[in-house]
Amino acid sequence: MFIFGKFSDVDLILINSKRRPKMEHIVDTFANGLKNMMRNTVLFAPFFIFFIIVFVLSLALTAGLMIILMVSDDPVSLIPASAVVLLIYVIVLILLSCYMTAGTIGMSKEAIAAGTTKLGDVSIYGNKYTLRILASSILLFILELVSVIFWLPLYFVYKNAGLTIDAVFDTLLNNPDGFGSILSLFIIPIAIGLLLTIVYTVILSFVFYFVSYAIVVDDLPVIAAYKKSYALLKQNPGHVIAFILIVYGITVGVMSMTNFITMFLYLSVYLSFIGSLLSAAVSILISVAVLVWGTRFYMDLTEKELCREENFPDF
Repeated sequence: MFIFGKFSDVDLILINSKRRPKMEHIVDTFANGLKNMMRNTVLFAPFFIFFIIVFVLSLALTAGLMIILMVSDDPVSLIPASAVVLLIYVIVLILLSCYMTAGTIGMSKEAIAAGTTKLGDVSIYGNKYTLRILASSILLFILELVSVIFWLPLYFVYKNAGLTIDAVFDTLLNNPDGFGSILSLFIIPIAIGLLLTIVYTVILSFVFYFVSYAIVVDDLPVIAAYKKSYALLKQNPGHVIAFILIVYGITVGVMSMTNFITMFLYLSVYLSFIGSLLSAAVSILISVAVLVWGTRFYMDLTEKELCREENFPDF
C-alpha cells in the first residue's frame, strides 16, 4: 500500500501491470503478424523490387561476361577484370539486401505500432540503418570464422600423416583402396569439426538473432545491439528459443514444400517458368513474414506499444 509517501512493492506491481497489456502468446504473435501483413500488403513491395533488381543485374552480368568472352582473343587475360566485376556485383547485392532488411523492419515497426505503414518508410529506415546492418553482418561473419579452430584436429592429423594434396588426389585417382585407408584417418576429426561448427553456428544464431531488430527498432549502435540481443535471450530463454525454433521450422517447412513442388514443375519446359515464379513468390512471402514476426516479437519483448489482435478483423 501507499505508505509515508512511497509505493510499496505491491503498489509497484499493480502499476506496472496496468501500464501495458500482458505479453503476447507466441501463437498470437504469429497470427497478429500475419494480420499486420494482410492490412499492409505494401510490406511485400521492397523485397519484390529487390528480386527484380537482382534478376536484372544477374541477366546483365551474365550477358556481358558471355559477350566479352566470345569477342575476346585471350579469355584468360580477362579473369582479373571479371573477378573485379563479380566482386562489385556481390557488394552491390549485399548492400541492397541490408537496405531492404532495414527498410522492411522499419516498415514492420510502423505497421505493428500504428497499424499502418507506407512505402516511403523504406527509404527513411533504409538510409539510416543500412550501414549499421552491414557492420553487424560483417561482425557476425567474423564471429563465425572462429569456428576454424574446430578444424585444427583435422589439420594436425593431415600434417602428422605426412600427406600432400597432390598425393591425396593421386591416390584417389590411381589407388581407390589406398584412398579408403587415408580417408579413415580423417573421419573422426572431420566429424568433430563438423559437429562443433554446427553447434557453434546455431548458438550464435540464437544469441544474436535480434541484432538487426535492435538496430532499427531501438536505434542502437552495433555493439549495443549485440548486447541487447544477448540480454533478451538471457532474460527470456524459453520464450525466445521457442520463437526462433518456430520461425526456423516454418521457414524450412514452407521452403521444402515449395522446392518439392517446383522440382516437378521444372521437369517440364513449359511449367518451369511457373515454378520459378512460385519459388520467387514464396521466398518473398517467407522473407517478409520472418521480419514482421521478428519485429513484433522484439517489440513485445522490449515493451513497445503494439496494435493488439482486438484491433484487427479476423481473416
